[in-house]
Formats: sequence, structure tokens, C-alpha cells
Amino acid sequence: LRALFIHRIHNCRIYCGAVGGSVLLEEVEGSEVHLGARQIRIHTSHHTTCYLRVKSNPIIEHSEGIRVAPLDMEYNGLQAHLRLSQLSEDNDLWQQVYDFGWLRATQSPNWDVLPVNERNQHVKMFVTNQEDDDINGDKNIAILLDTCYIHDDIHDTSTSSILETQIEQNQEQSHHTEDRDEEDEI
Repeated sequence: LRALFIHRIHNCRIYCGAVGGSVLLEEVEGSEVHLGARQIRIHTSHHTTCYLRVKSNPIIEHSEGIRVAPLDMEYNGLQAHLRLSQLSEDNDLWQQVYDFGWLRATQSPNWDVLPVNERNQHVKMFVTNQEDDDINGDKNIAILLDTCYIHDDIHDTSTSSILETQIEQNQEQSHHTEDRDEEDEI
């Protein structure tokens, strides 16, 4: 995954492995996001927890109630994905957030580090083949994409939709994903 754009997501949990480029969260509210990325920017988002492994300082703008913690997730292949995305080295940049709306020398009131006793400890993900739709009641899709755009227009939903994907290397996977999305809407 080279880039990820998460837009207008409310009350969701999003689990993503390693993103080789940048991640943009925009208008995310009351959600939990687990991911590794070279860069993450969080815009106009509220009361969201981000479990991160990053290569640069996370940036927030026009956001409040953002809580951060280190990525503590496991699935088969995660370590290889982290190496490919140059994220295999663990660091503490996840907790060195820049708030572009807070220019004072004191701690920004718009973000804080999630206390250890409130964190989800070691999330284990099960990656299945594309034919399996349901594990423990949650939808799981594991596809390597070049760019992914996640957007939800319905503000009170607890699920997210993949509306637009750009896949340069594998058009067949793209068509298969679109077919699955159409079946899910029926």
C-alpha cells in the first residue's frame, strides 16, 4: 500500500498494515486507527485514537481529542510489510506529534498519549483469502493496493466503504474488489 486516504469515518475501527508512503485522516471522529506509515497527517478529526508506527512525526491540524499509542498489532506477513515500507525499526516518533494549530511552547491540548492501561494490547489479525467474508462478525479484506481511498457519507454508520481504488499493477484484483463491493451493497 503506497498511500491511504481515510475520509468522513465515524465510530469505526480501521486496521491497516504498513503504508509505504503517506496517510491522511480527514473528518475522522470517534474512531480507532491502527497503522504504520512513513507519514501521517490528521485533519479536522475529533476524539480518535491512533496506534502508530511512523517514520516521521505525526501532524495534526484543526483536530481535538486525538490520542496516540504505539502500534501493537500482529498478522502473518506484517514484519515483511514493515521491512518493505522501511518501517521495521521501532522508534518513539508516534508520540512526538506536531500540532500545526498550536504554536506555543507548551503541550497542545488537542492530543495526548493514550495511557498504557487504556490501550488495546497486542491486536492479532487473521488475514484470509478473498473468498472469506466474515470472521467474528467483522468484514475482512486483504488486498495489496497502490492507493486506497476510504470514505463514508453516512455519518452514523459503524462500517466503512472502499469507494475508490487505484491499482496500477493488478487490474484483475481491482475488478474483483469492485465486484465484491457491488455484491455487498445488494
